[in-house]
Amino acid sequence: MLIDSKETREALRFAKALFDEGMTPEVFSWDDASDNRYLASGVASWIHDAISAYRTTEDTNPKVFQNTYIALEPQGAGGKRVSVANPNVYLIWKFAKNPQAAKEFLEYLSDNWKDGMIASRGYNMPFLKDGYKKPMPVIGTDPKMQVLQDFPNIVGFHGYPGPFTPAIQEVVATFLLPDMFTRVARGQSPDDAVKWAVGEYRRIYAKYKRA
Repeated sequence: MLIDSKETREALRFAKALFDEGMTPEVFSWDDASDNRYLASGVASWIHDAISAYRTTEDTNPKVFQNTYIALEPQGAGGKRVSVANPNVYLIWKFAKNPQAAKEFLEYLSDNWKDGMIASRGYNMPFLKDGYKKPMPVIGTDPKMQVLQDFPNIVGFHGYPGPFTPAIQEVVATFLLPDMFTRVARGQSPDDAVKWAVGEYRRIYAKYKRA
């Protein structure tokens, strides 16, 4: 299992140092909007999030926004960059009262995704290669955001470089990986945290193998 590796332990030790030297306990109660508030407050120096935080800062703290910039993911080993995206899945219930209207709505939505990107001020950007050509709507016209046009080149789904499976979706939904890092930040040894995480991974994957 790749998670039980020297590299994982090095990452955990780095995260422990990062927490001790540059974070506060509030990070343990972070919610989806915390990054937005933190960046807009002017206290944050760097966050990793969608462009909603950029837009929130633009709307609520123009002074901070003047000094707010966007960059791609930090480089990993060998200079490689990988970010994650959640694929959108739409369905129509069998018991829907008007399945034909629902089908037509989904067809319209997919055919007009570009309008959604414009209306969301760049938030609903494509994660597929060649989704739109440069200059892309919104992000191609803002000098600070133009770097995001290359985001599709570094996207990986959960489970990368392996497949996106029901098991890995449960791993993500139960915050297994962040909890492993949280354990180390709170004082648990990297070895013990990895041992716990490996046990949880195996438990989840075994469940789907039996299904």
